[in-house]
Amino acid sequence: MSQIPIRFRVIRLLLPLVLGLTMVPVATTPTLAAADVIGSLWVDATSGSDTNPGTSTEPFKTITHALASSAASDTIVVQPGTYDAANGEVFPLRDYGASLIGAQGPEVTIIAGDGTSGLLTGEYFERGDTISGLTFTGGGIDTGSGVSLHLGSPTGPGSPLIENNVFDGNASSYFGGGLALFATGPGPLEPLVRGNVFRDNSAEQGGAVTLIGAVSATFLDNVFEGNSAYIAGALLMLTSESTITVEHNDFLGNDAFGSVAGAIYMGATGAQSHSISGNTFAGDHAAYDGGALYLASGNITVAGNDSTDDSAEGFGGFARIGSAVVAAHNNAILSARAHEGGAGWHVTDGTLTERNDTVADCVSSPSVATGDPEARIDIANSIYWNPDVVVDIQRADSVSYSCVSDELVADPSRTNLVGAGVIGTDPLRAAPGDVTLLLGSPCVDTADLALAPPDDIVGTLRPQDGDADSIALPDMGCFEWAPEQAPEQA
Repeated sequence: MSQIPIRFRVIRLLLPLVLGLTMVPVATTPTLAAADVIGSLWVDATSGSDTNPGTSTEPFKTITHALASSAASDTIVVQPGTYDAANGEVFPLRDYGASLIGAQGPEVTIIAGDGTSGLLTGEYFERGDTISGLTFTGGGIDTGSGVSLHLGSPTGPGSPLIENNVFDGNASSYFGGGLALFATGPGPLEPLVRGNVFRDNSAEQGGAVTLIGAVSATFLDNVFEGNSAYIAGALLMLTSESTITVEHNDFLGNDAFGSVAGAIYMGATGAQSHSISGNTFAGDHAAYDGGALYLASGNITVAGNDSTDDSAEGFGGFARIGSAVVAAHNNAILSARAHEGGAGWHVTDGTLTERNDTVADCVSSPSVATGDPEARIDIANSIYWNPDVVVDIQRADSVSYSCVSDELVADPSRTNLVGAGVIGTDPLRAAPGDVTLLLGSPCVDTADLALAPPDDIVGTLRPQDGDADSIALPDMGCFEWAPEQAPEQA
């Protein structure tokens, strides 16, 4: 990961969406030639005919016919065009294991419904199967109104691969507006969802994506923008005996309009550990709890995420922790709001162990709190700088080696156990809304080395000798001051 101030990394990720909302910010699928795919059937809405043999020179006209003519080991190559009822498609399309690939990418290869049924349902997917290079739009009613896959046999890591697609404007009355992945058999079921755009999808639960059962899914480099649901605006995960990885995705303006989890709901059973790391969350919202995250259960690492302007009308502007065990580090949680409390974090009866987070510029009080005597909060090496709120930290079991704006953090009214190394001096951030520290910050070289993660939010190794006293110690907060990447000062 490049060593750049976090404010620049967030801007870089958001800018393509702000400047080009009508464009699809995904990589273009390489054009396929006939020799590129063995065992393939070809479809062309413009020049094809379902009386053809389905070769590259004599393609079928409809995906419907190609799927009916395919074997599970086949690959169906779809040429540019709009594949809808007017083209002769019958929805939902039924796929029994054939890979489905748009030859020239999702910008020009569109599967379009009229909102009355799902677009694609599939089962019997195996190792190496792929859905790629397609736009799914106008799916409706059914669970997984864009794509619904029932995974019934072990697939191996990265299978099926769902890559470089656009799920746009699909609306389910049930689960998974854009995509639904269900386990119907023994694992391991290990799909990889990579490089897709999920935009303006909706559902009762899981506006963009729903996982149910023993599905060990990885979500990597996707964009989730403007999705909505009663519960879980973007991603609903109700998994068992599985491992979930959500890394390097953008969650932008997703909404749980009736309940909890503006972006992600995780309810996981089993001893496996899960990761929500390196993502951007901006402007996600929940009508009740968990503006970005609602972590109901499971052992979850939440690390290196950028959160800006996430909000909840109830508890947990960034995250509400139910009975989950959460290890958090290197998160930048900025300008969060929760009407009932816990603008950054609210812990119901679970555990939050927090290291080197920066929680700043919150606009409601307290910034972190518990809601039950059984809940546990352990904070170290972090910055809580929220001078506009009345209470920063409430009912924490341990606060140490941290910079806290609340001068009453150790007062009995806050019911915190405050240990060594807690300071109340301005951390000297480069600017409001920024987590970088200036030279001379009291947070530089003042954290506990034994508790610090090995690097910071942008990959700078810890510890650095930020105060040039020949003794390298870690900094408080998610940013480690290093001369080669420190901001210029006036």
